[in-house]
Amino acid sequence: MKLSDQMRARIGELTEKRAALHDEQQSIIDGAEKRDNKALTAEEQTSYDEKRAAKKALDDEITAGEQRLAELLDEEQRDARAAESRARYGSGEVAQVNEPDMYVRGGGNGNSFFRDLGHVAMYQSMPAMDRLQRHSQYEMQKRAIGNTGGAGGSGGEFAPPAWVVEDWVNLIRAGRVTADLFPKQDVPMGVSSVNYPKILTGTTTAVQSTQNTALSQTDLTTSYVQAGFATIGGKEIASQQLLDQTAINFDNVILGDLASDYALRVGTQIFLGTGTGTGTGAVVNGLQNATIGSTQTWTQASPTPAGFYGQAGALLAAFLGKRLLPPNCWVMSPRRWYWLASATDNQGRPLVVPSGPAFNQMANQTSAAAAAGLVGTFHGLPVYIDPLVPSNLGAGTNQDIVYLLRTDDLVLFESAPRAEAFRETYADSLGVLFRMYAYVGTILTRHTESLGVITGTGLVTPTFAS
Repeated sequence: MKLSDQMRARIGELTEKRAALHDEQQSIIDGAEKRDNKALTAEEQTSYDEKRAAKKALDDEITAGEQRLAELLDEEQRDARAAESRARYGSGEVAQVNEPDMYVRGGGNGNSFFRDLGHVAMYQSMPAMDRLQRHSQYEMQKRAIGNTGGAGGSGGEFAPPAWVVEDWVNLIRAGRVTADLFPKQDVPMGVSSVNYPKILTGTTTAVQSTQNTALSQTDLTTSYVQAGFATIGGKEIASQQLLDQTAINFDNVILGDLASDYALRVGTQIFLGTGTGTGTGAVVNGLQNATIGSTQTWTQASPTPAGFYGQAGALLAAFLGKRLLPPNCWVMSPRRWYWLASATDNQGRPLVVPSGPAFNQMANQTSAAAAAGLVGTFHGLPVYIDPLVPSNLGAGTNQDIVYLLRTDDLVLFESAPRAEAFRETYADSLGVLFRMYAYVGTILTRHTESLGVITGTGLVTPTFAS
């Protein structure tokens, strides 16, 4: 049995236990209701409180289990895509490699991927070349390297270590929170764009007026949506003395800086990409320039959390009416979420409360002080805050925007990173140029009904109570 199936079964057991405790609590209440004195006895109150505490412990365990299940499912999906990629693009059997990888996180074995790239570029070092080649053979055995040589690549670059790929592409960062909500696909080899077929108008049926009369016939019409692949990358020039004479770990220093900015650029393109061009001039399709299926314009000079709650409900209703399937999440700026989290009722009680029992809460806060990522639920849906959500919109350039998304209908194409080193241009100054880059594209409007937004003057810079 797969680990995800085991975790799913465990969550089911915990849920059943919680339901049984709830029934036992209700039985205590029902028993008291039948008496003239409906108050709980001391013994009943103790039992009721014990069951409530047990339910809280089960809730915490169920939440942790659901998070672990999501991680396992994501890992299984990545493994399945890797297996599919190997089957589709693999070049036959790869020799079994039993030695450990040449390059480990932190450089604990003394090897540096970037230093070896530099030594090959500068000296044509055979030991460095041997390590790079053995590493690539090992990588080919254990995972799909990606589409090296595809989408305009030179085909001569070496595959970075697996942990480099994770830092560069997979980790959820403040710079790419929304991008990491999209289902992922590899960039196909040898193409500059991808077209997804789309049905514009469908066929029809009708009640047959009488027997032997013609049935309803309407020919469907089709179109397509396109993803062009933008190239996002960066470079770093290091001196040869730094390569030769220092023990600094270039894998962490160079990659850490490039990867952080790459995440920022991907995250920015997800919102602001204009979707123009293909090939070398491609720009990612961004949410701000996409056709939106449901728009809720909130015009309000004195916005309140209660008003926002109503506007969100109106958008949710419109979304469901058009897509006929539920959305997956809300995406909003940190300032919008913490404006909600600061709201109180007339008695000063917060309307957005930490996880656990509460009375008439507007939303649920699972993370008390997150800068980005999952922070809670709103109208029963997960809320992700992303610092890159635009907050300079509207006539006053002070409005943000709130997104309601069905991410299952969106696609993020992203290649594995490519790493190269060159010495020619900087040979006279003993320098080596390192570069890393990847290809990125999105499909956002396969179903325009899967995109919903709240906009308007009600989303100006929020005012917090003093």
